[in-house]
Amino acid sequence: MQQADLIAPATQAAAAVPQAQPQLLRCPCCGSAPALRNSKAQFAEDTYWHWVECSACGLATRYMAGAAERCIPAVATAWNTRTPASKSAAKDTAQ
Repeated sequence: MQQADLIAPATQAAAAVPQAQPQLLRCPCCGSAPALRNSKAQFAEDTYWHWVECSACGLATRYMAGAAERCIPAVATAWNTRTPASKSAAKDTAQ
């Protein structure tokens, strides 16, 4: 019996499906494409820092440490959240 035979079929199917990457809006500052980034955390064995960063201007979300399943959707949501312009800012750009 091979090792693959010992794994339940549902587990094999779940392991074979890669996690879908969230859709990221373009950078609000320069319009370039952003990228999901991660880096090994120094304080825990299997923990990574996750964030979204613009590939051109370097604008980035805050770093979030933890499991990718929890952190990637959170940093993607933070990146995709746009604050409406204030009335005074809209007035300044309209002139």
